[in-house]
Amino acid sequence: RIDEKFYPEIAANRAQVQEWIDLYAVNEITDNLTIIGFDVPPSIDFLKQNLYLLIDTKYFSNDFKERLIADIENLDTTTNGVMVKSDNYQALSLLSNRYCRSIDCVYIDPPYNTDASKIAYKNNYEHSSWLSLMCDRIIAGKYFLKNAGIQATAIDEYELKELYALLQDIFGRDNNAGLVAIRSNPSGRPREDGLALAHEYTIVSKNSSESKIAKIGRSDEQTLRYDKWDEQGRYEQRNFRREGSNSDRTDGLRQWYPIYVNKASLKLRVPEMTWNNLTELWELHEQPSIDEEVIYPITDEGIEKNWRWSWENVKKDYSQFYAIRQKSGLQIYYKFRPNEDGITPLTFWEDKKYSAVEYGTKLLKDILPNNPFKYPKSLYAVEDMLAILGLKNGVGCVLDYFAGSGTTGHAVIELNRNDGGSRRYLLIDMGEYFDSVTLARMKKVIYSNSWRAGKPQKRDSGVSQIMKYFEMESYEDALSNISLLPDEESNQMTMKFGDEYLIKYMLDLEAKGSILNLEAFRDPFDYQLNVTEKNETKRVTVDVVETFNYLIGLTVTHMSARKIFRATPDQEGEYEGAVKLALDDNGTYCFRQIEGKLPDGRRTLVIWRNVTDNLAESNAALDAYFTRNRINPADREYDVIYVNGDNNLENLRTDHESWKVRLIEIEFKQKMFEEA
Repeated sequence: RIDEKFYPEIAANRAQVQEWIDLYAVNEITDNLTIIGFDVPPSIDFLKQNLYLLIDTKYFSNDFKERLIADIENLDTTTNGVMVKSDNYQALSLLSNRYCRSIDCVYIDPPYNTDASKIAYKNNYEHSSWLSLMCDRIIAGKYFLKNAGIQATAIDEYELKELYALLQDIFGRDNNAGLVAIRSNPSGRPREDGLALAHEYTIVSKNSSESKIAKIGRSDEQTLRYDKWDEQGRYEQRNFRREGSNSDRTDGLRQWYPIYVNKASLKLRVPEMTWNNLTELWELHEQPSIDEEVIYPITDEGIEKNWRWSWENVKKDYSQFYAIRQKSGLQIYYKFRPNEDGITPLTFWEDKKYSAVEYGTKLLKDILPNNPFKYPKSLYAVEDMLAILGLKNGVGCVLDYFAGSGTTGHAVIELNRNDGGSRRYLLIDMGEYFDSVTLARMKKVIYSNSWRAGKPQKRDSGVSQIMKYFEMESYEDALSNISLLPDEESNQMTMKFGDEYLIKYMLDLEAKGSILNLEAFRDPFDYQLNVTEKNETKRVTVDVVETFNYLIGLTVTHMSARKIFRATPDQEGEYEGAVKLALDDNGTYCFRQIEGKLPDGRRTLVIWRNVTDNLAESNAALDAYFTRNRINPADREYDVIYVNGDNNLENLRTDHESWKVRLIEIEFKQKMFEEA
């Protein structure tokens, strides 16, 4: 929910209003509140009545975005989901410090390399190339899992054997939790050279012996079996005599013992007895009374079986057992109660809700009529899979680095909508459809849970959500930003082989320096790179503040808005730090600070600023800013402070403080180029 103080700016933003019209058909939202055009912006009342319209900060100024984010405390833990447009291996590398050992489950539905969704390779070794791609990413993704985490990998028979072996190699044979067959296409997908495919597979891999598959709820049919009640609740009547495998007397000698039943009252008891190791029989210390009948676990055909429980457990609570007189004689029954946690999931899922045609393809078409996806997963198949992976109880985070159309994120939204949970998602994909399908779908399903022909059918079913999405530059973009330092040797190589050869095959430390322009950190709020979009190279501003947060693995608690610092004179007319700053001259200083925790728990403050050629003046401004904005150590003390540019902050440390100062540039470069 957005603070009302931002409503006027939101209502006046034409680009945001246009997205609302495109995504949610806002002009049809009510009979009396319509947006005909940009000359009639939505009113404040309109925004209050439509609380689940998403505010996309990309349509607003940096100032608006930063002020909005500054209003959110515990930013990272409050954020419900993160979406990254990037090559998944590159994204996993950037995010690894932040999410190391913090993800509850991984669910991926990788491209299958089948005749229905084939991957183009540069060589003919399709299986090995596909496995190589999968191996690198599965190993990188495993690093994100908690020790008790679980991964589910969807696949069909084309790459099943190879992927199954790969997952066993990475997670360990003992951590193979099972192979689920899901009837995703009840009518079958015909093949010219074989049987029609009606199902797909999901391989479930545990990260360690601590990983546990969650129980699932019973079907209505299963629940109806528990048709009897007592003061302890629902139960099913079952014969106490064991049946099936390992049920013969010889299979459980100690569970062959007599039960005495009163002929009139049908009350039962177990006599006192002692086990004889030589005879392998129970020696009875008391005989039945004249009113009691002796019952052994013998079938009507005279076959000797054994009881389900030991006699000690029977004596603990006689209320769970009772005798019934039938035509064949007295029978002993016990009360079989349902496990409140549910039942262990089966390896075959055949419910009609798992149909990918009805609840995958059709469902996505209702949300986004013109989408390119032919075979998205059933939403309910993913929901149920996430539930058994550990997201059943309303908490936890799932990673999907083959996000595709966004079914995993959609499933998390629906699970939370149904039970008020706070599950989170981390989605990664590099497809051109990221903006038009993956992101658009997430925005729509947050707003409403029912769609038809691209229009919401229920406008009161939205969920409150904070979602962060960003795009990383591609490998090719990184190469285009390299400029090798000129020297005689490189000039000769350039003449012989050309710049492209040098950039791609002779990337050395000098080239690394040009990828990360440390000099540009003097003005970190306008750091730019060359990026190619639709065969056109553009100069774009990149967010080094956010990049640095991920590089050091910072869990952000608070991000301030950017502040233009202006010193004010004291009573004697002197300026703080002996610096006089004006908002309209070259000496203006801008600051932004981020608070949070590093992966090892250290409390951290990051200060970003612009640094001018007059370093003394810049540092004086930093000192003045820090002094004015110093946090009371009694309230919050930092362990480490990062700041860009040479500085003398440590000289401002008091005797009550123990923080260390680190240069952002040095840490940034080290994290960018550290060996994996």
